[in-house]
Amino acid sequence: MKHLLHYILLVLALTSVWSCSKDDELSDSIFDTTKADVDTTIATAPFDQWLYRHFVLPYNVEVQYRFRLSSSDMDYHLAPAKYKQSQILSHMIHHLVFDVYSKYSPERERFMKKYAPRMFSFVGSAAYSSTTQTMLRGSAAEGIKITMYDVNNIKEYAQGRQYTVSDIEKLNNSYFHTIHHEFSHILNQYKSLPPTFKQVTMGSYSAKEWQSRDTTEATLLGYVTDYASSQVKEDLAETFSCIITDSDARWMNRIISASINGVHSGDAERIKALIDSLHIDNIDNPNARWNKFTVYMEKKLNTDTGAYEMTGNLCLDIYRRKKADGYTYEKYRSYNSFMRDYLPNLRVVQNNRSFGIHAIMDKIDITTKWCRDNWKFNIFDIRHEVMLRQKGINEYFADSVKIYDLTNN
Repeated sequence: MKHLLHYILLVLALTSVWSCSKDDELSDSIFDTTKADVDTTIATAPFDQWLYRHFVLPYNVEVQYRFRLSSSDMDYHLAPAKYKQSQILSHMIHHLVFDVYSKYSPERERFMKKYAPRMFSFVGSAAYSSTTQTMLRGSAAEGIKITMYDVNNIKEYAQGRQYTVSDIEKLNNSYFHTIHHEFSHILNQYKSLPPTFKQVTMGSYSAKEWQSRDTTEATLLGYVTDYASSQVKEDLAETFSCIITDSDARWMNRIISASINGVHSGDAERIKALIDSLHIDNIDNPNARWNKFTVYMEKKLNTDTGAYEMTGNLCLDIYRRKKADGYTYEKYRSYNSFMRDYLPNLRVVQNNRSFGIHAIMDKIDITTKWCRDNWKFNIFDIRHEVMLRQKGINEYFADSVKIYDLTNN
């Protein structure tokens, strides 16, 4: 039996060699090799060809802008994305995300080809959660697909109707914060964060309580947003995305809010370094929102005595209007300059517990090192490039973008 088996294997091997003789002609492929990469007979062909050149070929990424019921979330009533808005968002994703990471990664386009999500899915309408009473701006499926909602509300670019600073901030809040957030999740699947990240604010994460915290309260605990306090992986994703997409005003408000109740020794110098890294160049602008603000002392009602008593907490004027009943406020001090008046007079506390701006800066340092050591890019370079491109977004659309009309291709 053993010799018979060897004989059979020998015959099969010789048969294989004979059948693969170089003198024989290869038969036609069993697949249809005559089919074009893009169907040029349909009305959307010009845009489809653009997507093929800018997403499929270099990155192996599909932009799914046509509504597919089978791949949508059946828990929501959703509408298709409009054709023009889909083009606008696609151009922005390419210009403000893919092209930026490719520029600053040593691997160039190969970096995004390897780590980017395989698909972007556009949905025209917003998606509201009946359980959390929140609006879903985007979702991701295991690093494979990112779904962008509310696409139909994107403003169309036109001469005389250009994008403003407010428009860009809305785009960041509604779309690009989500994209960078989800992208960090993908990177985190490949390389986990050091345990020190979780240890910074261990004990205050809550998958339920975060919804009752507003952003200012979260910053006092050491988180960049309320959602960041839900769990460690979301803390990383929010820290990563806020570094890249948050405006100068939002960062300065966060720094003030997070430092108002005290800092650790040496934090003032670290705050200056953070501001430099964020490229907030007009820090001394007298008209900037962060140079004119008021701080209040918080008092809480003692139900036994009927008197309001100091809690020891300070808060910004924008925060005091949001507090629940049972609190009142007494003016503590008004400031006209962050750098010359507020920062030099920060209250230094002797506390081994990491909180507020100290915790936020610790997480930023860990995130920055994680990006540099594992992905070979400086996350602040990504931010600076994104901000420069956003400032020039009108010129980009005027000079480099063609939006196709379905009725006039």
